[in-house]
Amino acid sequence: MDNGKRRHKACDTCSQRKVRCNGQQRCQQCEHSNLLCRYSAPAPRPQYERRSTKPAKRLKDTVQAIAPLATSASGHGASWTAGINGASMQHQAPAEVDNNNFFISLLSDFETFVLPFHPAITMAEAQKAIETMSENQEARAFVYGLVAIHERFYAIACHRPALLRPLDTLPEPDGTIPIDINTGFIQIIRLFLHIDDDMLSKWFATFDSEQHVDLTWIVEKHQQIDAETAGSGDEVGCLSSRQQVDLLITKHWLRMLVWQIAMSKCLLSSGSSEQSMSLLFPIGISKQLRELIASVSKQDIEVHGSGIQQKLFELTDTIASVVLTVPASSLQERRQRVDDFDFLFCFWKSLPRPNSVQQELLESKHSKLAEIEL
Repeated sequence: MDNGKRRHKACDTCSQRKVRCNGQQRCQQCEHSNLLCRYSAPAPRPQYERRSTKPAKRLKDTVQAIAPLATSASGHGASWTAGINGASMQHQAPAEVDNNNFFISLLSDFETFVLPFHPAITMAEAQKAIETMSENQEARAFVYGLVAIHERFYAIACHRPALLRPLDTLPEPDGTIPIDINTGFIQIIRLFLHIDDDMLSKWFATFDSEQHVDLTWIVEKHQQIDAETAGSGDEVGCLSSRQQVDLLITKHWLRMLVWQIAMSKCLLSSGSSEQSMSLLFPIGISKQLRELIASVSKQDIEVHGSGIQQKLFELTDTIASVVLTVPASSLQERRQRVDDFDFLFCFWKSLPRPNSVQQELLESKHSKLAEIEL
């Protein structure tokens, strides 16, 4: 690393807001927004044991020993077929070959070579997974899709890469789950598929001034999300109100993410004929969001927990920034913008256990708007 450059640890407030921090005591961002600037103590570095290189050699010997078994199985008419996204394998073999015994025989090697380095699953869980690997593929696909959705949301919120690959096809309906739940779940999967590796790289670029984002990509991504029928009026009509509000808020959140990417690279203007490329785009979102929230019960939103609460915070925070910085064409329009923000802020604050840093940030912007109105 160049000695002329220093990497600064962001303060807790800037980390929560996902903005650039200069690492000073009472940093520039907190000073500007009149927020409390705090730095958490650095976590102690884990002490790693020096490991022997012998397990690697033993693993190579084990693989060489297993290879003839695979060759033998192929020679007797056995075949392997990929399971969900290649994440699991299903062995089709003659009746005399016991699939489970083959995998169970590998558990001792798993315990030796994998578990010490990546203890994400216990031996008991691994054995249970093997014993049930051929049961209810629909339920397994459902769970995989659910985990993939949460991983993509986490990737956006915490700037981490997504490791789970999307399924080659959408999960088949699971007969053990009501049809309306299946339908809503498939629509959520379709929405989150738009957060692909390409979009994640563009999102991470919002914190990197050197990485280029093409204007064409922004326009095309907005068009893709708008063309997605999941979360639209035609498809959500058969769902419950709590399912509808989750889908519609998620779709607004996706649109705002793309807008923020464009904003970070100075690709927007107040006079753009393309609504999604206008500085005023969040103002339109605020009106739609207010109408949506007013049309459902609070319980319909609360039931979705911290995920939807985080999406609403990010939407409300972005809307507040635009109301503060982009001039309105008339006094009446400005009052309407402030009124919409007040509604969204008060609703978000009324949700269970609001994040204290996020609440402090929104209250700061709320106070600034109140001062301007006076």
